Amino acid sequence: MFSRLYENIIEKFYKKFYLTATSPVGFIKDGKNYNYYDSKELERKMENYIIRNIKAQIRFGARTDVAIIWGSGKNFQTFSRLNEKHKFFDKIIPLEHPRYIMQYQRKNLNKYIKKYIKTLESCA
Repeated sequence: MFSRLYENIIEKFYKKFYLTATSPVGFIKDGKNYNYYDSKELERKMENYIIRNIKAQIRFGARTDVAIIWGSGKNFQTFSRLNEKHKFFDKIIPLEHPRYIMQYQRKNLNKYIKKYIKTLESCA
């Protein structure tokens, strides 16, 4: 019964939302996670690849009225610049990245859960 409840929730979620990544390719530098926007050179080299991926996802039916992005700092700024240039989405809503919340804001976890729920409900 417990697993069936989660299956229903998951099914409802994915009927309304599509999860992806700005850069579906991960990078490591000095043994640590390295974001494409942490280096202007890497960002420049990845730009065409990212644009092609976003366009492909839009072609197969991803929504363009709103995009919710994890990362309210550099990721949001970088993605916003791409969106301004290419007009992929009408609106972009940043949410704090789950890793950031769990690593630095765990004591405020309920606040972020409520924010996530409110944001998702407003976009459903």
